[in-house]
This record gives sequence, C-alpha cells and structure tokens, in this order.
Amino acid sequence: MGWDKARERVRDILGDLAAAIPVNAAQLPAAGLLWWIWTASRDQYGTGHGGAFGIFCLLLFAPLLLPPLGLLVTALLTLPATLLTRPALRRFGGPEWSWRVLGAAATGVGWAAPARALAPWPFVTTASVLTLLGLLPALGIAYVRTRPWSRWGLWWRSALACAALFALALGGGLAASATA
Repeated sequence: MGWDKARERVRDILGDLAAAIPVNAAQLPAAGLLWWIWTASRDQYGTGHGGAFGIFCLLLFAPLLLPPLGLLVTALLTLPATLLTRPALRRFGGPEWSWRVLGAAATGVGWAAPARALAPWPFVTTASVLTLLGLLPALGIAYVRTRPWSRWGLWWRSALACAALFALALGGGLAASATA
C-alpha cells in the first residue's frame, strides 16, 4: 500500500468524522430529553421536578456544549464504527448502509461492557442505547458526504435537525408519560 492510498484513506476517515460531529450534536439534546423524561418517570419518592432550573440552564448553554459533546460521541462511537466498516466494505462489498449499521451495532456492544460497569443498567439496555446513539451518525455520514455543503451550512442543517428531533422526542416522551 503506497503513501497516496494511505493518505487517501486517512482523508476519507477524517471526512467521515467531520461529517459525523454535527450529526452527533443534532441527536444529543433529544437523547438527553428522553433520558430526563425516563428518569423523572421513575421518581419513586415523589420528590418532583426540582431540577427545572438546571434544565433551563442546560438549554441556554446547549449551543456551546453541543460541538464538544458531538466530538466526544464521534470519537467514542463513530470513529470505531468507521474503522470497522471501511475494511469490511472493501473486503466483502455490499451496500454501504448495512456495513455502517453493523459497525454501529458492534461498537455499541463493545462499549456496553465498560458502560455497564459505570451504570446499573442491564447489558442489553446499555448496548441498545449505545447502538441507537451510533446509528444515526453511521447512516447520516453517507448522506452528508454525498452533498456539497459548506461547514456552516452543515451546522445550520444540524441545528434544524436538532430542533426537529427535540420536538419529536418531547412530543413522544410526553405522550408516553401521559399514557403509561
């Protein structure tokens, strides 16, 4: 393998990661909201929602927190999935989206054991949540990479997708809380 091929592969992986950061950042507020609704619904002691001011502060400072958190999730979930997907796609062929889904699932299962040591959730639940967090970026990379967007255009679209996902998660979470 020559230096040109290695340089091209590194450039492709870095391009995938640069495309994944806004996609990861777009899904994090909706995931955080669903987690908050889930924990609030499990309040067994009737202490109420005393953290409303904290949620307000989080929403206020979220635009500053989302890019670094998107980078963190990209480094932990998307980079390993991409590094698993590329060689498998070159070796076995097939549709790219299926390999990306398998890479996201393998990464989610791989991170479930260390995450399970930190949180008292069942292994299957932890693996499912981590796989779902890695699934949207894994599929979104292929879509984002085929469009000629500038970096700021990608971040603006990410902000719009973030608002849409947040509204969808809020509506679904409140409906689930009201009916459960």
